[in-house]
Amino acid sequence: MKVYFCSICIFSVLYLGGVQSQYDAEGLSRKFKELVEDFLGQNAMQSHLDQLSYSEQILVGNTVLDQLVSNLQDKFQKRISTVQQLQQAVERAYSGITSTSYECCKFPTSQTEYDLRFKNKVAVNQVCEQISPEAESSPTRLRPSFVESCAQNLVELPSLKWQYFGSEQGVTTRFPALISDSCDDYDNRFRPWYVQANVPVPKEVVVVIDKSGSMGRRHGSVTLMELAKSAAKTVISTLNPFDKFTVIAFSTFAETTVVDDIVNSDCFSSTLAFATPGNINKVSGFIDSLFADGSTYYAKALEKAFDFFTTDIETRNNTKLDRVILFMSDGQPSEPFTSTIFDTLRSRNAEVDNSVVILTYGLGSSNFNVLQDMATATSSVIDESNIKPGVFTQVDNPDLLRSQMASYYNFFKVEDELASDPVWTVPYLDAWGLGVMITASLPVYVRGDLIGVAAVDVTIEELFAETTYIVPGELSYSFVINGAGLMINHPLFPHTGVREPLFASATAFERDPEFVVIFKSMKRGETGNKTFYSTKVLPQGDGRRYGANEIMVRSTYFWKKIPGTEFSVCLVLANEDIQAVLAPQGSVPRGSFLYHRLDLVPPNTACRHLNNYCSMDQSSMFLASRSYQDPEYYLSRVFTAADVRKIVDYMEGTTTNNQGLKVGIKDEVVATSYAERWWTELHENPDIEEEVVWRYIGTKNGVFRHFPGTRYPDDYDPVLRPWFEHALANRGSNVLSLPYIDAASGATIVTLSRVLFEGKFGGLHDVINDEIVAVMGVDILLSYFRTVLAEFFPDCVYDESNSRCLLMDKAGFVIFAEEYLESSSVRTNQHLTEVDSNIANLLIRDGILNPISCSNVEASLLQRTYNVSYSGSYSVEVNFGSSCDIVRVIPIEDTNTYMVVQAPVTSVVSCLSYRPRSCTCTSDLENVCETSWTGYACECPCHSPDSHYHPCTNEYDFSSSRVPLCSPENKELTSVAATNMDLSSLPICYEIALAFNQTDPSQPSEDSNTGLIAGVVAAVVLVVAVIAGVVIAKRRKKTKNTRRPSAPPPPVPPITSVPPIPSLLNPAYSSASEDPSAIYVNTQVDKGAYAANNFPPSYEESVGSYYVK
Repeated sequence: MKVYFCSICIFSVLYLGGVQSQYDAEGLSRKFKELVEDFLGQNAMQSHLDQLSYSEQILVGNTVLDQLVSNLQDKFQKRISTVQQLQQAVERAYSGITSTSYECCKFPTSQTEYDLRFKNKVAVNQVCEQISPEAESSPTRLRPSFVESCAQNLVELPSLKWQYFGSEQGVTTRFPALISDSCDDYDNRFRPWYVQANVPVPKEVVVVIDKSGSMGRRHGSVTLMELAKSAAKTVISTLNPFDKFTVIAFSTFAETTVVDDIVNSDCFSSTLAFATPGNINKVSGFIDSLFADGSTYYAKALEKAFDFFTTDIETRNNTKLDRVILFMSDGQPSEPFTSTIFDTLRSRNAEVDNSVVILTYGLGSSNFNVLQDMATATSSVIDESNIKPGVFTQVDNPDLLRSQMASYYNFFKVEDELASDPVWTVPYLDAWGLGVMITASLPVYVRGDLIGVAAVDVTIEELFAETTYIVPGELSYSFVINGAGLMINHPLFPHTGVREPLFASATAFERDPEFVVIFKSMKRGETGNKTFYSTKVLPQGDGRRYGANEIMVRSTYFWKKIPGTEFSVCLVLANEDIQAVLAPQGSVPRGSFLYHRLDLVPPNTACRHLNNYCSMDQSSMFLASRSYQDPEYYLSRVFTAADVRKIVDYMEGTTTNNQGLKVGIKDEVVATSYAERWWTELHENPDIEEEVVWRYIGTKNGVFRHFPGTRYPDDYDPVLRPWFEHALANRGSNVLSLPYIDAASGATIVTLSRVLFEGKFGGLHDVINDEIVAVMGVDILLSYFRTVLAEFFPDCVYDESNSRCLLMDKAGFVIFAEEYLESSSVRTNQHLTEVDSNIANLLIRDGILNPISCSNVEASLLQRTYNVSYSGSYSVEVNFGSSCDIVRVIPIEDTNTYMVVQAPVTSVVSCLSYRPRSCTCTSDLENVCETSWTGYACECPCHSPDSHYHPCTNEYDFSSSRVPLCSPENKELTSVAATNMDLSSLPICYEIALAFNQTDPSQPSEDSNTGLIAGVVAAVVLVVAVIAGVVIAKRRKKTKNTRRPSAPPPPVPPITSVPPIPSLLNPAYSSASEDPSAIYVNTQVDKGAYAANNFPPSYEESVGSYYVK
């Protein structure tokens, strides 16, 4: 009986102990620390850095700014020289020859090759022509010497993008040749770059459209109304963001644009709007809604048109502006006395000093005497001596209405044969796939006649690369504005390349009152500096999910104009910011440096890892553009095998030519090689490796080491990726990302990352103030997290417990839920409001899940999300309708996560009755908010129009409320080219446990017939547990000893020859429509050549259910 009783006692202790450990948050926290160490080697890497020598460099603001401005001035001057040379080339090549060039829509695919500089298949030694369907017959073409000049420009300046000439006759000659989808959808004469080069002065344009019943008459297969709408939309598409405009439609009454989704109701209906892309889209929607009906009252339309000029107080008395009314009708007015029309014209124009020109268009063959008199000011009731006469155009062929009206700008054309200073456009999204672009253009004259416009494109990313990649410290940065005060480049203005950017005033990004003085000084082109406490927005990983984190920092602003341009640069140095500089580290051992371009120089031992071409025993090194002294040079460089070997030679110390890399980059490469020693030894441990997909380390200077070694997109930047920014936002914590789907394997993966600080003697670090020099990350199978949770939260993974557990991050996004593994159709980046609305409503009510918002200035949106602000342990007993459950929120210390547990309560004392509640949700972060987010309303993260933004003035007004700015969205990347190589012949780098088999551990026996059986079972369990504990302890000890490298591995033999690998890379890129993991892709791409299983590894940027790391 003693044995029996003791067995019962042992069993009871074990069982009760099991209950008590069902929610072992401390154990889970320790486990994550262990994973960071065992799977990644972060502690060892930090200890290694602590043994290295660092110095803290103090930066002199004026010196840094002068160098920055000098570099930018040189870049601008080179492009100004290029467009001037292009202007001269056109003058020499312009003749009446028969063109030998293909039309762009008919260019042979066989003559094009993929070129990374243009992110497209192009013909770099040829031009193609885009001919407008409304071009003149037998238009003049350019001689072949134009092609030669363009090709020479590209040789001298490899970062150049498109070079082109648009003629007055409607022909665009583009270099290099790029195949276009359509032969009749482009007319250079109606593009903003063309119009702005001819009319550099800002314009105020009011388009007046007749929508009376007679406009319903048909012309061929379309109505006159449809032709008029097309013409109006073409007119407003010629405008640039410095112009102002509106559209009025009239019949019996005059009506203006009404937009329901804006807060400022007077915008468009009574105020001229700046011609931003967003405003043009809104007014285009109004034009599309028009239909023919009613009479034709001219005077009412004119009254409404002049209202717009007189209410614009800011520009009302500005006589330098070109003001015009484009008035289109198909017939006689309905007014009984036409004098009413001319009285309106005379009196209303006088209110603005007769500064408005009337251009009228008569559609068809009616009597247009009134329209002619309105334009030419010849009526007896008009004092034409005070009015600048306009032009009347009769459009006999309605098909030509579009081209006739869109050519209005010729009336204001500035004839200047000696023009040599290019006109710079406001940046825009390139239609040919190169991202956010800016154009420099010049008009071209031959024998005194304007023949067209020559233009050169450059991406914002390349032009202002130095301001983007300056790294004086974590809290310092720089930005650029143009002469009008619009922000062109700023850390909070990411130019994602997925939509037309909104260029707003610099005061929308720099909102401290003290900045106003700086702003005005920069607009005047002055130089200065000023110190004050400024607001700094810290990166969070993605403002759409994580909102904003603002801090006040004492900073000094240094600003200066770029000579010869309209742009000014401002450098912001945080006074307490430091720059940790690593001491020289020598060179890497010969044969140990593997550059990521495995397509150019293959690794010693190639292998296949999740259908990626990889290196078996080496990490690959990627050096981002910020690693180079001239980032633009890197971004435009076409790498060859010889270039790769030069970098290898520099890293191995056989040459001192640094290939344009910044000082200190080589030292970081050497320092991070210690991580590879860990990774290669862990590589030999199958128990660890089968759960790990990738390991990597990225430094703040753009050095990126990745294991197993593989290739990365050339525009990749580790510093701007979510895994890096998440770690920065949670300094000193083990940070878990949201799950994402690996593009190559389809496996669901979670990233675990942690920062590395500058080396400190003794390893004593100040987590708050020490300089972060790098971030380490490891990608782990989500299925493994289920195993981990089973160890510390066993009730969370076994159905018998009837418990529900969710691991969520600090914004309430769910990292782990059982359903993530149960079905591949379940989206894995969901918010708690989507996964469990009952719990979400409860946590919102109790102040655990708090709604927050931030302003996305680039998109003029208010982004709404949540923040979990709770450090203690939360629990409440609640009845959601059928039974009483206890809901707990348990912080997991030293991480960015919380465990949410819902478990049944067996002994009910008091239970809160809480009826089930739903949350308002759509499918993803792009959804528009449907509630006001007041009170305890529950809605999934969403966005709404930002009421602080006034679209007509293109200004933000944050004076009434202090909404923080969102941290920027992450830029979309190009994909690497797919390989034609048969990877099946390569060995697997290492096995990964892609399948997870759920097993249920032995449960305590429920047999109540005999306590003896229970006692025996308990005793057996105890013995097995003890034996298993001893075995596991020995295995862990053995594994632990084998994981820590005592000395560096022997150097890999140097590469003596490169084995041939036929067609390793195919120049075709994937299409985003075929694979959501495909990032930046142009529609011109040959989609058939895409191989979906050869993408760079794991990604962490949301594109549907797929992410890009």
